[in-house]
Amino acid sequence: NYGNHTLFNRFKDNDYMLHVYSYGKYDLTPDNILRFGIRMVNSTGGNYINPGISFTTQIAPSISIKFDVSQTSIAPSIMQRTLFKLGTLEQHQLMFASFDYALDSYSLSIQPFYRMIQNPHLQSIVYVTSQALPRFSALQSMSDSSLSSYGVHIRNRWVSGPFVIDASLNYTQNSASYRPAPRMQARIQTEYSLFFGASTVTFGCTARMIEQSTTMRFIPYISTFAHDSMQSIEDVSWNGLDVHVSAILGNARIR
Repeated sequence: NYGNHTLFNRFKDNDYMLHVYSYGKYDLTPDNILRFGIRMVNSTGGNYINPGISFTTQIAPSISIKFDVSQTSIAPSIMQRTLFKLGTLEQHQLMFASFDYALDSYSLSIQPFYRMIQNPHLQSIVYVTSQALPRFSALQSMSDSSLSSYGVHIRNRWVSGPFVIDASLNYTQNSASYRPAPRMQARIQTEYSLFFGASTVTFGCTARMIEQSTTMRFIPYISTFAHDSMQSIEDVSWNGLDVHVSAILGNARIR
């Protein structure tokens, strides 16, 4: 109810955030690099420290591997503190690795990851289903004390003269009741270029596939996002087919 000024008066408060960052890098050898960082936050919703560390090694001229571990804490917003009485920090632990292989004509990147979320600040939409069309009724905090997801991102690129193929695949496995991102996204792009002196004409085609997700809905009058349990999760479907022609004619670009 936008006319309920009493509701909005409940959100009158002094809210602030103070961030301090620190970053460091240490070269163990020219091919082995250690990086670490920390962010300290002082805010109305809580005080916390977010650390992170990564290690990169070049095991061959064309092969590199990276490992990264970080933790991020999120304080409840003034809306969440007032409406849903949230007082704990939401904590994210993220671990991922990266394997990269690159030559002049071919490159491959594989990035597996794992994420754990503790004390998630998530709300779900409650519907009135007694009528023919479900109607928005209220918001309530989700009961899950922790959420986890894992997956992998794969991308490869192959170049043969004027012909290029670029393909990628994202796979994410989330909790069964909450899927903020599509479980699967795939894309393949092909291009063929013709060269005329300093000018280039490129013909390309991009095809995409996606599995639908239970995306968050924005609730504008309280400025928050909520999980929509009524949105169905569909099977993999096409997400578009693009055909394009682009040209570089001297200093002019046309697409």
